[in-house]
Amino acid sequence: MSVIHDSLVPSRASEVSAAAGQARAHSGFRPDIEGMRAIAVTLVVLSHAGMATLAGGYVGVDVFFVISGFLITTLLLKELDRTGTISLSDFYARRAVRLLPASALVLVATLAGAWFWLPSTRFHSISLDGLFATFYGINWRLADEGVDYLNADAAPSPLQHFWSLAVEEQFYLVWPLLMLVYAAIWARRRAKNAPETTPARQTTGSASVRPGGPMPMQQRSAGSAQVRPGGPVPAQQAWGYGSARPGGPMPMQQRSAGSAQVRPGGPVPAQQAWGYGSARPGGPMPMPQRSAGSAQVRPGGPVPAQQAWGYGSARPGGPMPMPQRSAGSAQVRPGGPMPAQQARGHGMPRYATGEPRKEVVAPVVDKTPERKPATRVPLTLALIAVAGISLAASVTQTKSAAPWAYFGAHTRAWELAVGALVAVAASRLARLPGPLAALLTWAGLAAVITSAFHYDENTAFPGTAALLPVLGSAAIIAAGCASPRGSVAVVLRAWPFQLIGRYSYSWYLWHWPVLMIGPAALGREPSLRLGLALSAASLVVAVLSYHLVENPARNGPWIKARARRGIAVGLVLSTATAGVALGAGQFTPPVETGEAVEDPTSLLAKAADPQAVLQTLLAESAKRTRLPSNVRPAPQSAATDQPVIYKDQCHLEYEVVTPDGPCLYGDPDGKKSIFLLGDSHAAHWFPAVDAIAKKRGLQLYSRTKSACPASSVLVFNRVLKRPYRECAEWREKVLDEIAAKRPTFVVLSSNGGNFDGLVSPDNKLLDKSNWDKLWLAGWIKTVDRIKKAGSVPVLLLDTPWPPNSTPECMVTNPSAVDKCSARVAEAFYEPVRRKAVAAKAASLGAKVIDSQGWFCTAEVCPAVIGNLLVWKDGSHISTAYSAALTPLLNASLPK
Repeated sequence: MSVIHDSLVPSRASEVSAAAGQARAHSGFRPDIEGMRAIAVTLVVLSHAGMATLAGGYVGVDVFFVISGFLITTLLLKELDRTGTISLSDFYARRAVRLLPASALVLVATLAGAWFWLPSTRFHSISLDGLFATFYGINWRLADEGVDYLNADAAPSPLQHFWSLAVEEQFYLVWPLLMLVYAAIWARRRAKNAPETTPARQTTGSASVRPGGPMPMQQRSAGSAQVRPGGPVPAQQAWGYGSARPGGPMPMQQRSAGSAQVRPGGPVPAQQAWGYGSARPGGPMPMPQRSAGSAQVRPGGPVPAQQAWGYGSARPGGPMPMPQRSAGSAQVRPGGPMPAQQARGHGMPRYATGEPRKEVVAPVVDKTPERKPATRVPLTLALIAVAGISLAASVTQTKSAAPWAYFGAHTRAWELAVGALVAVAASRLARLPGPLAALLTWAGLAAVITSAFHYDENTAFPGTAALLPVLGSAAIIAAGCASPRGSVAVVLRAWPFQLIGRYSYSWYLWHWPVLMIGPAALGREPSLRLGLALSAASLVVAVLSYHLVENPARNGPWIKARARRGIAVGLVLSTATAGVALGAGQFTPPVETGEAVEDPTSLLAKAADPQAVLQTLLAESAKRTRLPSNVRPAPQSAATDQPVIYKDQCHLEYEVVTPDGPCLYGDPDGKKSIFLLGDSHAAHWFPAVDAIAKKRGLQLYSRTKSACPASSVLVFNRVLKRPYRECAEWREKVLDEIAAKRPTFVVLSSNGGNFDGLVSPDNKLLDKSNWDKLWLAGWIKTVDRIKKAGSVPVLLLDTPWPPNSTPECMVTNPSAVDKCSARVAEAFYEPVRRKAVAAKAASLGAKVIDSQGWFCTAEVCPAVIGNLLVWKDGSHISTAYSAALTPLLNASLPK
């Protein structure tokens, strides 16, 4: 997950004004947040490295989301309070310069590594991932692919981890715009409600002076923005100062700055500098007459707090007469404080004669309005609404469409919104009692660590499960605003956490490509030991890229000088990286091939005894070592080799229960019908079954659904991470349809494995010891339902499985394709149950077809038969080989 901001955020002030009664936040580095980054990235990396005890380390991404929401909102609020608006150009320029140099380097390096070391069958897809990652849209691509059952067992993309960066950038695309709208609405509301003012104001320091009377309240300096000729005084020079002296404004060296008074000789201690600003002829006001905090220091004792805010006018010759006193909240004069009602708005110096002095300073017209921080209430309500809607979508889609819930920005926005809410409430959170705040930080860390150890790949995530790491992270940040003693910051400030936190963004970028490409580059199988070694190596690479690329780009003076330069750099990097990704996709690494081989399709179609011809082909193919030059489908394009029912959306994915159309194939005008029923292992027989239906003049109703067996059992689905009730509902509908249509026969076929386990009616995962019995009972129920409909059940036993992805094995071993063949002893899942199901179905009157002899010799199942690629992936047969087997299947089906 990305770590994209410096930890410059509000923390608790060292002292709290007793009179004001509230915390004053100041900007400071948050080492606890840097430490949180270290924990988050370490959890992610160790989980990806293969550490089983940290299977839930993916929650580190959620920690990053909260951190990012907090930091980005803090920065935006600071700018909004300082300027009254948000500069989108500056914002996006900072993001571009911060993120793109490092990410562009990783993208290009990953594409190069994939080209050299990963199977060429994957390169086109990886190049598309690079294109989507460049423009921060890869999360949507992964969500879409995640619902595709045929991709479920595909190797992860080395660019998959960019999804979290994409979620953040999509949030950053929208969030500043919403805050800008909020700022505009607030400014309009403030202008509408503001009282009328005189058109011109005359200012000197922060107390405006005009001939003839007291300065109206609306013309006085306010807060930390000083009204002066040309614009506001910088905040660090403007806190509370503002007395006029004869002859011109007070010299800058005599003005108060922040909480420290700037004067000749050095700063006044903070306790003497809050808010005063009176000057007298001949030099700065003597120390005993200056204000301190919210109480005025003067001879005789402090001025009451309500009389001490921002005072100060002086005149030659003595104390100012009562009507002429300063326009702060209290006038300092010999003898005691001025009553508050006499001290408001009187700041016009006079001569001793009583005549007004009309030429104290040259009047300067300034129409800049006073600025005060916008109310946070509308922003808070908006964030609560965003968080609530997003969390609801997350919970709902985690149950129904888990990939979209996991990768979607709409289901992750609430996590960033939680961080943003902490930022909005930071000043209030700084008032938390120390012991309570410290306890909250430790509880938050416990929540994050617990979720990392307790969750695994079967956890329904994000949904409600994400609440634990998200709220835990928010608790650490929120309570940390109070800077309590004994908090988790004691640990997080340790140098290892700070060091890893500094490099966390780079490490996150580099670790995943190194883990994905490293084993192939080294020629070794993945393992925990190798994963840890590669993770450490990726950290070294991350440190180098941080110092050589990331930091120089971010701190380059030429880029930082103007926002448009940062935006231009971002556009150039994005365009160049996209060009590399697109171009690389057109140059798939070549695959070495041997001589062309005769296509068996025509041989089998013409043969009087197709089985005998096929046995000869199997024996020859088992000895072949070179990949035929005319192999089809080509290994590089095998992933897109699918029966037409996928394109027609007649093969249903996980959440779909009813197809859009009739899904009628074969001979639509046929007088009789047949059904094809099962999961994707039934769907891969479609080319053969469809050809047979056309030849026989039969209507074919294709009824197949991903990961949904024909056996009447309730299975668990690892993609949805819950019981697959859509499967049970769909199967019941199909069996009812069969009862209504009464087809001649129904071809049943399914994956012979255990799917992801069986579930009881009360949604509990059942013990494996009962699976065989339940699978058999489920097949009996399905066969019985079909028999009662007057149809013949045809049980087409599952095909053999290759040891791994056949296309990838082929391009990796083009001169030794025999390495890609499957051993008969290992090619069939659950062989004992397979025989039991076949025997029981036959005893119930079903036609049982065992296709093993169409794929295997006595010992081996070749990956290429003739010039036909048998498997298109790691389990499904290619459309070409399915069609080639049409004569053999036709001979085996009922007449």
